[in-house]
Amino acid sequence: MISLKHILSGKFFCHKDLFLQFSDRICGAKVLYCWIFMHKLQFYLLKSKDQVCKIAAMKFPQKIYFNDKPLILTTDKAAYIRENPEAVGYSVFSGTELNNYNLALVVLDSPEISGAIIEDATEEALLNELKALYHSIDAAGGVAYNERGEILMIYRRGKWDLPKGKRDDGEQIEECALREVKEETGLKHLELGGKICDTYHIYSQYGEQVLKRTAWYKMSATSKDRLKPQKAENILEARWVREQDLGPLVEKTYEAIRAVLRQANMNIGK
Repeated sequence: MISLKHILSGKFFCHKDLFLQFSDRICGAKVLYCWIFMHKLQFYLLKSKDQVCKIAAMKFPQKIYFNDKPLILTTDKAAYIRENPEAVGYSVFSGTELNNYNLALVVLDSPEISGAIIEDATEEALLNELKALYHSIDAAGGVAYNERGEILMIYRRGKWDLPKGKRDDGEQIEECALREVKEETGLKHLELGGKICDTYHIYSQYGEQVLKRTAWYKMSATSKDRLKPQKAENILEARWVREQDLGPLVEKTYEAIRAVLRQANMNIGK
Protein backbone atom coordinates (compact mmCIF):
# COMPACT_ATOMS: atom_id res chain seq x y z
CA MET A 1 0.00 0.00 0.00
CA ILE A 2 1.32 3.46 -0.92
CA SER A 3 1.28 5.75 2.10
CA LEU A 4 1.82 9.51 2.29
CA LYS A 5 5.25 8.77 3.76
CA HIS A 6 6.15 6.76 0.66
CA ILE A 7 4.94 9.50 -1.67
CA LEU A 8 6.92 12.18 0.11
CA SER A 9 10.05 10.03 0.10
CA GLY A 10 10.02 9.98 -3.71
CA LYS A 11 11.11 6.33 -3.85
CA PHE A 12 8.22 5.30 -6.09
CA PHE A 13 9.13 7.97 -8.63
CA CYS A 14 12.81 7.31 -9.07
CA HIS A 15 12.19 5.07 -12.06
CA LYS A 16 9.00 5.14 -14.13
CA ASP A 17 9.19 1.49 -15.31
CA LEU A 18 9.41 0.17 -11.76
CA PHE A 19 6.45 2.25 -10.73
CA LEU A 20 4.41 1.10 -13.75
CA GLN A 21 5.10 -2.56 -12.94
CA PHE A 22 3.92 -2.01 -9.38
CA SER A 23 0.95 0.19 -10.22
CA ASP A 24 -0.33 -2.19 -12.96
CA ARG A 25 -2.06 -4.15 -10.23
CA ILE A 26 -3.87 -1.11 -8.84
CA CYS A 27 -4.55 1.05 -11.88
CA GLY A 28 -5.30 -1.46 -14.63
CA ALA A 29 -5.38 0.02 -18.14
CA LYS A 30 -4.83 3.54 -16.82
CA VAL A 31 -1.36 2.93 -15.47
CA LEU A 32 0.30 5.84 -17.23
CA TYR A 33 -2.35 8.30 -16.06
CA CYS A 34 -1.95 7.01 -12.53
CA TRP A 35 1.82 7.55 -12.68
CA ILE A 36 1.41 11.09 -14.03
CA PHE A 37 -1.16 11.95 -11.38
CA MET A 38 0.95 10.64 -8.49
CA HIS A 39 4.09 12.29 -9.88
CA LYS A 40 2.27 15.63 -9.85
CA LEU A 41 0.87 14.86 -6.40
CA GLN A 42 4.37 14.30 -5.08
CA PHE A 43 5.52 17.64 -6.58
CA TYR A 44 2.78 19.61 -4.84
CA LEU A 45 3.15 17.76 -1.55
CA LEU A 46 6.90 18.37 -1.51
CA LYS A 47 6.34 22.01 -2.42
CA SER A 48 3.84 22.32 0.41
CA LYS A 49 6.20 20.56 2.79
CA ASP A 50 8.96 23.05 1.85
CA GLN A 51 6.63 25.97 2.57
CA VAL A 52 5.78 24.55 5.99
CA CYS A 53 9.49 24.32 6.83
CA LYS A 54 10.07 27.96 5.88
CA ILE A 55 7.17 29.25 7.95
CA ALA A 56 7.95 26.95 10.87
CA ALA A 57 11.29 28.78 11.30
CA MET A 58 9.40 31.94 12.26
CA LYS A 59 10.03 33.23 15.78
CA PHE A 60 7.36 34.70 18.08
CA PRO A 61 6.30 37.34 18.69
CA GLN A 62 6.69 37.95 14.96
CA LYS A 63 6.45 41.19 13.01
CA ILE A 64 5.15 40.91 9.44
CA TYR A 65 5.05 43.99 7.22
CA PHE A 66 2.06 44.91 5.09
CA ASN A 67 2.00 48.28 3.28
CA ASP A 68 5.08 49.25 5.33
CA LYS A 69 3.14 48.75 8.57
CA PRO A 70 3.62 46.02 11.18
CA LEU A 71 1.25 43.11 11.74
CA ILE A 72 2.28 41.49 15.03
CA LEU A 73 1.58 37.81 15.71
CA THR A 74 1.86 36.97 19.39
CA THR A 75 0.59 34.69 22.13
CA ASP A 76 0.68 37.54 24.67
CA LYS A 77 -0.36 40.98 23.42
CA ALA A 78 -0.06 42.59 26.86
CA ALA A 79 3.59 41.56 27.17
CA TYR A 80 4.33 42.72 23.63
CA ILE A 81 2.79 46.14 24.26
CA ARG A 82 4.72 46.51 27.54
CA GLU A 83 7.98 45.83 25.69
CA ASN A 84 7.01 47.92 22.65
CA PRO A 85 5.16 51.07 23.81
CA GLU A 86 4.63 52.22 20.21
CA ALA A 87 2.10 49.36 19.88
CA VAL A 88 -0.34 50.94 22.35
CA GLY A 89 -2.44 52.34 19.52
CA TYR A 90 -2.39 49.20 17.36
CA SER A 91 -5.67 47.51 16.41
CA VAL A 92 -5.99 44.18 18.26
CA PHE A 93 -7.66 40.97 17.05
CA SER A 94 -8.16 37.87 19.18
CA GLY A 95 -7.90 34.51 17.43
CA THR A 96 -6.46 33.50 14.07
CA GLU A 97 -9.72 33.04 12.19
CA LEU A 98 -9.56 33.90 8.50
CA ASN A 99 -11.78 36.91 9.10
CA ASN A 100 -9.34 38.37 11.63
CA TYR A 101 -6.41 38.15 9.21
CA ASN A 102 -8.49 39.84 6.53
CA LEU A 103 -9.72 42.52 8.92
CA ALA A 104 -6.17 43.21 10.10
CA LEU A 105 -5.04 43.86 6.54
CA VAL A 106 -8.04 46.08 5.93
CA VAL A 107 -7.27 48.28 8.94
CA LEU A 108 -3.60 48.45 7.96
CA ASP A 109 -4.75 50.06 4.72
CA SER A 110 -6.15 52.94 6.77
CA PRO A 111 -3.85 55.97 7.21
CA GLU A 112 -5.13 56.37 10.78
CA ILE A 113 -3.85 52.93 11.85
CA SER A 114 -0.13 52.45 12.48
CA GLY A 115 -0.15 48.72 13.19
CA ALA A 116 -2.19 45.65 14.14
CA ILE A 117 -1.86 42.71 16.52
CA ILE A 118 -3.28 39.20 16.17
CA GLU A 119 -3.17 37.19 19.39
CA ASP A 120 -3.82 33.49 19.82
CA ALA A 121 -3.21 31.02 22.62
CA THR A 122 -0.54 29.03 20.77
CA GLU A 123 2.19 29.60 18.20
CA GLU A 124 0.88 26.54 16.36
CA ALA A 125 -2.46 28.24 15.74
CA LEU A 126 -0.73 31.35 14.40
CA LEU A 127 1.45 29.27 12.07
CA ASN A 128 -1.37 27.04 10.82
CA GLU A 129 -3.46 29.97 9.64
CA LEU A 130 -0.48 31.50 7.84
CA LYS A 131 0.16 28.20 6.06
CA ALA A 132 -3.48 28.05 4.99
CA LEU A 133 -3.67 31.64 3.75
CA TYR A 134 -0.35 32.41 2.09
CA HIS A 135 2.06 31.00 -0.45
CA SER A 136 5.54 31.20 1.07
CA ILE A 137 8.63 32.32 -0.84
CA ASP A 138 12.24 33.02 0.16
CA ALA A 139 14.48 35.97 -0.61
CA ALA A 140 17.82 37.22 0.69
CA GLY A 141 19.91 40.36 0.78
CA GLY A 142 22.77 42.04 2.53
CA VAL A 143 24.23 44.96 4.41
CA ALA A 144 27.55 45.35 2.60
CA TYR A 145 30.49 47.22 4.18
CA ASN A 146 33.60 48.43 2.39
CA GLU A 147 37.13 48.82 3.83
CA ARG A 148 36.21 52.30 5.13
CA GLY A 149 33.20 51.00 7.05
CA GLU A 150 30.71 52.59 4.65
CA ILE A 151 27.39 50.86 3.92
CA LEU A 152 26.02 50.21 0.45
CA MET A 153 22.53 51.61 -0.21
CA ILE A 154 20.48 51.56 -3.41
CA TYR A 155 17.77 53.92 -4.65
CA ARG A 156 14.73 52.21 -6.14
CA ARG A 157 11.15 53.34 -6.78
CA GLY A 158 11.56 56.54 -4.81
CA LYS A 159 13.03 54.85 -1.72
CA TRP A 160 16.49 54.12 -0.37
CA ASP A 161 16.81 50.39 0.07
CA LEU A 162 19.21 47.49 0.62
CA PRO A 163 20.01 45.06 -2.23
CA LYS A 164 17.98 41.84 -2.09
CA GLY A 165 16.01 39.44 -4.25
CA LYS A 166 14.15 36.14 -4.52
CA ARG A 167 15.85 32.78 -4.18
CA ASP A 168 16.12 30.65 -7.32
CA ASP A 169 15.01 27.01 -7.26
CA GLY A 170 17.71 24.79 -5.81
CA GLU A 171 19.75 27.76 -4.57
CA GLN A 172 21.00 27.99 -1.01
CA ILE A 173 19.79 31.09 0.80
CA GLU A 174 23.38 32.30 1.38
CA GLU A 175 24.13 31.92 -2.33
CA CYS A 176 21.01 33.90 -3.12
CA ALA A 177 22.11 36.75 -0.83
CA LEU A 178 25.51 37.06 -2.50
CA ARG A 179 24.14 36.75 -6.03
CA GLU A 180 21.42 39.35 -5.53
CA VAL A 181 23.74 41.93 -3.99
CA LYS A 182 26.24 41.45 -6.83
CA GLU A 183 23.57 41.65 -9.53
CA GLU A 184 21.85 44.73 -8.13
CA THR A 185 24.98 46.75 -7.36
CA GLY A 186 27.69 45.58 -9.75
CA LEU A 187 30.02 44.43 -6.94
CA LYS A 188 32.44 41.70 -7.99
CA HIS A 189 34.31 40.93 -4.77
CA LEU A 190 31.95 40.09 -1.93
CA GLU A 191 32.35 37.89 1.14
CA LEU A 192 29.49 36.61 3.25
CA GLY A 193 29.47 37.49 6.94
CA GLY A 194 27.12 36.62 9.78
CA LYS A 195 23.36 36.54 9.56
CA ILE A 196 21.56 39.66 10.76
CA CYS A 197 17.89 38.68 10.87
CA ASP A 198 14.83 37.61 8.87
CA THR A 199 12.06 39.98 7.81
CA TYR A 200 8.58 39.00 6.60
CA HIS A 201 6.22 40.71 4.17
CA ILE A 202 2.66 40.02 3.01
CA TYR A 203 1.52 41.16 -0.42
CA SER A 204 -0.66 40.15 -3.36
CA GLN A 205 0.81 39.09 -6.71
CA TYR A 206 -1.20 37.94 -9.72
CA GLY A 207 -4.18 37.26 -7.48
CA GLU A 208 -2.16 35.14 -5.04
CA GLN A 209 -1.51 36.00 -1.38
CA VAL A 210 2.24 35.81 -0.71
CA LEU A 211 4.27 35.66 2.50
CA LYS A 212 7.90 36.51 1.73
CA ARG A 213 10.73 35.78 4.12
CA THR A 214 13.94 37.75 3.47
CA ALA A 215 17.15 36.56 5.12
CA TRP A 216 19.69 39.34 5.74
CA TYR A 217 23.48 38.96 6.05
CA LYS A 218 26.46 41.17 6.72
CA MET A 219 28.90 41.25 3.80
CA SER A 220 32.44 42.52 3.19
CA ALA A 221 33.15 44.37 -0.05
CA THR A 222 35.63 46.83 -1.53
CA SER A 223 35.13 50.36 -2.81
CA LYS A 224 37.54 49.50 -5.64
CA ASP A 225 34.72 47.69 -7.45
CA ARG A 226 32.80 50.02 -9.75
CA LEU A 227 29.16 50.30 -8.70
CA LYS A 228 26.68 49.57 -11.46
CA PRO A 229 23.03 49.79 -10.37
CA GLN A 230 20.79 47.22 -12.07
CA LYS A 231 18.47 49.30 -14.26
CA ALA A 232 16.36 46.24 -15.10
CA GLU A 233 15.33 46.17 -11.41
CA ASN A 234 14.52 49.91 -11.41
CA ILE A 235 17.63 50.75 -9.38
CA LEU A 236 18.70 54.27 -10.23
CA GLU A 237 21.68 54.63 -7.88
CA ALA A 238 24.02 52.59 -5.71
CA ARG A 239 25.95 54.60 -3.13
CA TRP A 240 28.48 54.01 -0.34
CA VAL A 241 27.28 55.88 2.76
CA ARG A 242 29.02 56.61 6.05
CA GLU A 243 27.06 55.50 9.09
CA GLN A 244 26.83 59.07 10.39
CA ASP A 245 25.30 60.13 7.05
CA LEU A 246 22.54 57.51 7.01
CA GLY A 247 19.98 59.77 8.70
CA PRO A 248 18.54 61.53 5.62
CA LEU A 249 18.45 58.27 3.67
CA VAL A 250 16.65 56.18 6.29
CA GLU A 251 13.97 58.86 6.47
CA LYS A 252 13.18 57.82 2.89
CA THR A 253 13.28 54.07 3.31
CA TYR A 254 10.98 51.26 4.45
CA GLU A 255 10.35 50.40 8.08
CA ALA A 256 11.67 46.88 7.46
CA ILE A 257 14.97 48.29 6.17
CA ARG A 258 15.29 50.50 9.26
CA ALA A 259 14.74 47.36 11.36
CA VAL A 260 17.49 45.50 9.49
CA LEU A 261 19.95 48.38 9.94
CA ARG A 262 19.18 48.50 13.67
CA GLN A 263 19.72 44.73 13.92
CA ALA A 264 23.07 45.29 12.17
CA ASN A 265 23.93 47.72 15.01
CA MET A 266 23.70 50.83 12.87
CA ASN A 267 23.06 54.05 14.78
CA ILE A 268 20.14 55.44 12.78
CA GLY A 269 18.02 56.89 15.57
CA LYS A 270 14.36 56.06 16.09
